[in-house]
Parts: sequence; structure tokens; C-alpha cells
Amino acid sequence: MTVQEEYVIRRYIGLSTDVKPVSSDVLVGSTFWESDTGFSYSWTGTEWAMHATPTLSTISNGVPSTFSKITENAVKFSVAKGQLNKFNLYPRINNEHCESSRKVQGVVSAANIVGQIFKASKDNITAISLTMESAAAIALDNFESYADSAALQAVWVESGNAATLETTIVKGGTKAMALPLDTAGDEWVNTIVSADFTDYTGSFDFYMDNALGTVEVFIGDGTNTKTFIFPAHTPNEWVHLEIDENAMVEDQAGITDTTAIIEIGYRVTSKRIGATCYIDNLEATPSPGSVEVKLWNMGATLPVSTTNSIDDGTQYTKINGDASSVILQLRGGKRLYHLHSSFTAGTSKNIPTNELLIPGNYYIIELKYVDTNVSVYGPDTSFATDYYVNGYAFTAPDEATAITAIGTYSDIMFTIQSMQDIYILHIDWKFDAAPNGSSDLFVFLEDTNMSITDVITDHEEKPDQTESEDVSIRPMFMEDGGKCEFYYNDDFTDSVSTMTCKMTYLFEPPTVNG
Repeated sequence: MTVQEEYVIRRYIGLSTDVKPVSSDVLVGSTFWESDTGFSYSWTGTEWAMHATPTLSTISNGVPSTFSKITENAVKFSVAKGQLNKFNLYPRINNEHCESSRKVQGVVSAANIVGQIFKASKDNITAISLTMESAAAIALDNFESYADSAALQAVWVESGNAATLETTIVKGGTKAMALPLDTAGDEWVNTIVSADFTDYTGSFDFYMDNALGTVEVFIGDGTNTKTFIFPAHTPNEWVHLEIDENAMVEDQAGITDTTAIIEIGYRVTSKRIGATCYIDNLEATPSPGSVEVKLWNMGATLPVSTTNSIDDGTQYTKINGDASSVILQLRGGKRLYHLHSSFTAGTSKNIPTNELLIPGNYYIIELKYVDTNVSVYGPDTSFATDYYVNGYAFTAPDEATAITAIGTYSDIMFTIQSMQDIYILHIDWKFDAAPNGSSDLFVFLEDTNMSITDVITDHEEKPDQTESEDVSIRPMFMEDGGKCEFYYNDDFTDSVSTMTCKMTYLFEPPTVNG
């Protein structure tokens, strides 16, 4: 383009979906800022040319350029009916962490503690994440042992069209079971030795080549059965399904004796001629139980394997304000656990008795046996990569005996999240039902002196079921230790039972030790 002289320019603000003005009164050099993307454009006289990158001074309208990262977090709260509810949101920003969860690093048992050492980079914890498996799954059938379809049919007995052994569409291994969906009511039943499946979680991999047929899985005691219908999903893709025994529905007036299950089966509920579904890796996982989570301050020196014990440190006893540990109720199978409401430390900076963490000190996350063995996951050490360089995973028989490093490159999968200074861009909330007329909502920011610094919504009567407040034109500063508060007066006559609160914000990338 040729060099153009800028006259008195105009500045426009709109959404990326808005049509940008192109009339003759748009002078060269005029700008257009997309408030939902942060991108800026300049009018060249013939087109809107996008600036190379959105600068933070433009995106954030005065926010320091060091606040270069954006994230959001949300919490679903239970609403107490007919009264004032007070809900708080704190920032949850990742700092110390080891992300990989490919291999079991250790097993928590009555005779074994598993733990992780990390070096704190913040003075608080607003959440931690861990990957654990509560109890070993029992393999019921992976279909690898069958020589052919006849062998499969001898075990999975049909009442209609027969199952076949599949060797092409498989999920792990080389074989799966194929079930034709041509006839509604067709069943395939595997008779097993009587087993107690009370509170178990069943799981299997499922693939269907047509979205319109439906299938259900059932268990039976020889007289009664209970069933779970598979949710709809995209055809021609494998999905992993997990089924809680307590979520299964009785097929008759009688009650299935889950302590004496002798049948596992599949049933066509909605036929689709020519369609086929595939089953692989059928497992059952026992009732999960619990594990205890503790936090210890080990001081400014990295604890030494075979020399230091856990109780050489000082136990942090103000988790969530006044608790010495958290009992985490587990779920069946391998899962990522995000402890954001049950495990916080040093967050109540407006309370005199608040106990901060000490940045630069080493801390231990201790996982201790309660009532079930728990497998704790971390990296695949064969990759020969040290995913966390300022700590390591260890085991110990008890808190008074020296810890033992699990091995080179061994860490458990963990994430420490903390609060720090932020600039808020959006505040969102959603109720699970429409609030009635006697409800109202007040949303504001509060600092560590318990003073209101910004108001998001001032007394909204009968708030909308879903609402988003965009303050990105003038981002609201919330200091480290501040919080976003939601005061909701509930109307007991409506059906509201939960409120999900979310905030989106800019933050400075923290300097981490790991």
C-alpha cells in the first residue's frame, strides 16, 4: 500500500462477529478493537488490517504487560434453600507440578505411605491435583482367549443372533466381541461364578458403527436383573464407559441380589438393521474407599532419602482453616482428583490465625492408608526425563521411619495451584433452574481487609438463570488474598439447587522451582 496520512481518527469497539464499518467517514488510521478476542485492526483506506499480535496494553486496558497469561476457574455450589448463600471464588493458578500420569509409582497400603516432595513457590494453596486408582480392576473378559467365533459363542450365549469374534475393530489387544443390532430384545449372556458386585464400577470399551441403535448392559442373580442403557455417542469411535452398580435400574419389581451375581449380559433395546456394536476390555472395580492427604513443612533443605523421616518436618494443621488432613473419598478406577474445596492452605489472608506456606521451603504431600489400597500414578521413568527437579516421590512404612526415594525420575503426578494478583475479565454464573421473584444476587470483589473493591452486580432481583458479566473493557484488579463473592438470597419456592460460578482473568506467569 502507499503511505497514507492519518487525520482525526475514530476508535471503534465491537465483537469479532460484528461487521466493521467501511463508510466514507472512517478515516485512515481509525482502529477497531475486538473485545472478545483482544485483536486490534487499523483502517488503511481500503481494508481493516489486523495488528501483528494483540498487545496486553490494548487487551487489558491498562493492565501491566507482565500479566500475559489468561485462565479461568469455576465451582459448582449447593444452594441452601430459602436463605442467604455466600459463595467465594479464589484464583487457582498452576505453579509446582509434575503432569505425567502414565505409570504407577507406588501403592498406598496399611504398611506403606506414598508421598511427594516439592519446593513451594507461593505462600498458599487453593487446590491440588493427584492421579490415583482406588482398587485394582478385575478383568472379566478381554476376548483375547477365544480361538474363533464358536469359542466366543460357547461363553456368550445368545437369545437370537449370535455374537462374533472381531479382529479388525479392536481396542487394545487383537480381538473384541461384535454384537449385531438387527433384532430388538436380542441378548448375549455370560454365566460366571457367583460374585459380589455391590458398589462396584463396571467398565468396558464400546464402539458402534451407527448412531441410531441402542444397547444396554445388565447383571443378574439368576432371577432378577438390573440394567444400564449406554448414552448416545458419536459412531465409529471407541469410547470408554464406566457404570456404577448403584446407577443401574431394576428390570422388574423384584430386587437383584448384587451379592450373588451370576450373569453379565448385553441387550438390544433399539434395533438398527445392519448395525453392529463392539465390546472390548470388560472389567469390574471394587468399591473405592478413601485415602488421607496430609501436608508437611520440611524446611529449607531438601529431605534426604534413607536419612530423613516425614516427622522430621512440621505438619501443616490448618488445611481449610483448621484441619490437619483431608479424607478423600475415592471413586472406582484410575482418576484425576482435583481437591479445590477440600484442600486449601494459607488462603484466609484476612484472618489473623491464617498460616502461610513459606516460599522456598520443601513440603511433603503425604498419602496415607484409610481403608483400601490406592495406586498412585506418575511418569513413565523409562523416558529418562526428570519431570520435577526440586523434589521426588518416596515411600515410607510410617511417618517416623526414613523415607525411601522410589527411583530415578520418579515423581507422583501432582499439581499445586495458588492465588496471586489477577485482573478479572469475565464473571459468569449459572443456576440449575430459573430463580423465582423473591431471589436476588449481589456479586463483588473483596480484598484482604474485607473491603469491597469492585462491584460486579449490585442487587439483581430474580437473576437470570445464566449470565455473563464482561468487564474486559476495564479489567478489575483483585489482589493476592482477595476473592470474588456471590451473595445469593434463595427463594424457597423455586427449584434452584446449585449455582455454578466462574471467573476468567489475566495473571503473571509464576516463577516455579520444579
